[in-house]
Amino acid sequence: AAHRAPALISTMRALAVFLPVALLAASPPDPNDKPTTARWMAHNIVWGVLGTTSTRSQGSKPGDAFGNPYSFADVNGVPYFYVSDMDSSMIDLNLSSGSGGRASLAISEAALGTAIKACDIAAPPLGDPENPPCARLVLSGPMSKVKANSSEETSAKAALFAAHPSFKLYPPGHMFYVARMDIDSIWLIDAYGGPAYVAPDDYFKANSSSAAASSRNFQDGPPAGPSDKALCPVTGASINITAKTPAVGFKNGQKLFFSSEEAAKKYRDSPRDFWLAPHDTPLSGMDGARGLPDLRGTRVQCPMSGENMTVSMKTPRVDHKNGQAVYFCCHGCIMAFWRDPASLIVA
Repeated sequence: AAHRAPALISTMRALAVFLPVALLAASPPDPNDKPTTARWMAHNIVWGVLGTTSTRSQGSKPGDAFGNPYSFADVNGVPYFYVSDMDSSMIDLNLSSGSGGRASLAISEAALGTAIKACDIAAPPLGDPENPPCARLVLSGPMSKVKANSSEETSAKAALFAAHPSFKLYPPGHMFYVARMDIDSIWLIDAYGGPAYVAPDDYFKANSSSAAASSRNFQDGPPAGPSDKALCPVTGASINITAKTPAVGFKNGQKLFFSSEEAAKKYRDSPRDFWLAPHDTPLSGMDGARGLPDLRGTRVQCPMSGENMTVSMKTPRVDHKNGQAVYFCCHGCIMAFWRDPASLIVA
C-alpha cells in the first residue's frame, strides 16, 4: 500500500540511543517479513500480557477478558510459562483438570526499551507503544500442562530459568509447573496499514532461516567460540567450566571463573587489579575479539540495573585480564561498577 513505508519503518525501529537501556540479539527484521518478525519478537521479548476469560467473581466478573502480565520463554517458537494453580489466570484456565482453556499472549516491542525509537515516548514526534512501527504481537491458542519429568519439561525449564533466574527461588509449596501455549492464531502489527495474520506454519518455519530468531547470532563478529572454556583472570590458567568451577558471582547472576578458590579470593579482595588495563594486551586471535568464554547469544542480566540483555559484540562490558568480561546494560552501570565493584559482588 502507498501509505506503508518499509524503509522508513526499518530505520525508525533500528535506530538506537547511545548505550541503550536494552540491547537486542539482532536488529529487527524487515517489517515486510511478518513470520520472521513474529519469531524475532517471541524470542527476544521475555514478558507480555496473558489474556484469559475470567471464571472468577473476585477482581473481575465471569466472562470478562482478563489480562495478567506474565513472564515466558520461547523454545523453538513455542511460549512456555512457569505457573501455579494459585494464580488467577491459571484458575481461569484450569490446566490441572486436564482440559485447559484458550489464552492469548500479547507482547510489545516496547518491552525492549528505548533501543526501539518507534516505541520510545521520549522520541518525538511519533514514539509510542501504539505507534504501528513499534511492533505488537498477539499469539493465541489452547494452553496445556507440560508432563512432569519429560524431556519437554527439561528443555522448557532450562529456557525459563535462563531468562528469569528468580524462578529458581519460587516457593515449592506453591506447586509451580511448566505450561505451554499451542499457537493456532497469530496477529501482528509492525507497520502502518493494519494487522497481518501470520499462518502458524509460516511462523514455525521462520526459525531455521532467521538469524534474528536464532539463539546464537554471530553476524556481527567472529565465528562461534567455546562457551565452556575460560582463562583465569588471576593466574591465566586454562579452565573447563563446570558446576564445580570456582567462581565469583555478581548481582543478578553473572559469574567470573577461576582456577582455584585462592584465585577467586584474590579477585574478591581487589577486583581492579584484574581488569584489563589500557596498557595490557588482550588475548590474541578470535578469542580476543569475541571473548573467552564466547557468550554471544546468551541472555544475562545487568549486575547493576537487572536489565535483561542478550550478549552481542555491542554489549557494554568490563573486560578482565585473559578474556573474561562482566556485561552491563549501559555506561552508567559500568561507572557504578568502577566506583564500587565490591557492591555488586555477591559470592
